[in-house]
Amino acid sequence: MERSPLPNSPITGAAPNALALTTAVDAGLYWAALARGIATEEARAMAFLALVTANAVRIFASRSPHPGWHGMFTGQSQLALWVLLGTLVAVTVIITVLPAAATFGFAPPSVANWLLAVGVATLVLFIATKVVMPVAKK
Repeated sequence: MERSPLPNSPITGAAPNALALTTAVDAGLYWAALARGIATEEARAMAFLALVTANAVRIFASRSPHPGWHGMFTGQSQLALWVLLGTLVAVTVIITVLPAAATFGFAPPSVANWLLAVGVATLVLFIATKVVMPVAKK
């Protein structure tokens, strides 16, 4: 091998920044939910939903061969799409099925809080994709 793969690797490149951004925003969502008077169990579920959604879609975006927001939805294998869908379904089951939610100390979020958590995850994704993740040169 003529050169090390590490300088351009997602592991040593933008991925830790995107992970740090995702974690910081997720922690902010949790504390903001608690400050708004949302029950601890529901705030936990919101944070879990936002964290898993953001990371699943961030991984999905980083696997895309095309740069940018729109490019992350093209060029994916069917297996990648099924893994993403399965992850999101599993999170939904864990948060909404009461025995599973109770096991994790969650309470199902209201629809508004569910949308808030997914919206925060999507916003983090947008920022990570447009600002933090490198864009391929033409």
